[in-house]
Amino acid sequence: MAGLLGAGVVTPAAAAAASSFTSTIYSAAIKSCVDVPGGTTDINTNLVGKTCSGAAEQRFTFTPVAGHPGTYTLINAASKECAHNYRFNVRQQSCSSPAPNPSWDEWVMLPVNASAHQYRLEPADYAGDGKYARVVGAHPAPPGYPAPILTLDLINTADPAQTFVIAGAI
Repeated sequence: MAGLLGAGVVTPAAAAAASSFTSTIYSAAIKSCVDVPGGTTDINTNLVGKTCSGAAEQRFTFTPVAGHPGTYTLINAASKECAHNYRFNVRQQSCSSPAPNPSWDEWVMLPVNASAHQYRLEPADYAGDGKYARVVGAHPAPPGYPAPILTLDLINTADPAQTFVIAGAI
């Protein structure tokens, strides 16, 4: 994993203070990186887990959302589209055509172990509401799916599927 992140690693908190940062999003639970299949620009494509390669479809630019500390849009390096929470999945959506609710394209980074670059990703429209506390979870592929999938799950701090390594390689 360290080889994928490169030598210029900074923490997301430090990078966010200055500007955007780019990183893979790694899930130890499925031993995979979040991936836009084939780097497609097709809207509503589900983001999946795939063996980490460092390819552009596995790199995301975390862009701070003004006025909302710790909140980012995630733009894929290959497709140039945004990670978008849609019902129970994480999909790709056009960044140039904002969602009816802009917070659907915004993600709050919740530290799990910041010194180890471990975070949960919570959709901004669920953040802090105490009612629909959901975060991204990475799970093995169910029957009929070609790759592990990303879903929106109720927060369970004991679930390793809800923790990702986001190292902030620039």
